[in-house]
Amino acid sequence: MSSKNTPSTGQSILRQKAEAALTTTPAQVKKMTPEEVQHLVHEFQVHQMELELQKKLLRFIQSGTFSKVGGNAIEKVDVRFVCATNRDLQKEVDEGRFRRDLFYRLNVFPITLPPLRERTEDI
Repeated sequence: MSSKNTPSTGQSILRQKAEAALTTTPAQVKKMTPEEVQHLVHEFQVHQMELELQKKLLRFIQSGTFSKVGGNAIEKVDVRFVCATNRDLQKEVDEGRFRRDLFYRLNVFPITLPPLRERTEDI
C-alpha cells in the first residue's frame, strides 16, 4: 500500500508514459499556443488501474493540469488518451472495479477488435 506522498507503481508507470509523450522542452512549451501543446498517451490494459489512480487520471483529464514531482507550478496540457484492454469495461464498471465517470470520459470513440484467433488472415 502506498502512502499519500509516494506514488504507486501504477502512478509511476503512467507518469513515465506521460513524460515520454511530452517530448518538447519547457522552453519550447512556453513559446507555444495552447492549441500547439497537444500530446498522446497510450495506456495499455487500462482495466488494471487501481481505483485511486483512476480517480487521479479522471481529475487530470477533466482539468488538463498537473504538477511535476517536487514542483509547485501547475502546468496545462492538451492530452489525448488511447486506452486498450482485453476486458469488457462496461462489465468492470457494473462490478465496481472501474469508475463509471472515467469510463465515459475514455469511451468517446470505442474501437472493438475481435481476437486474433478470429482474424487469422491478420497473422
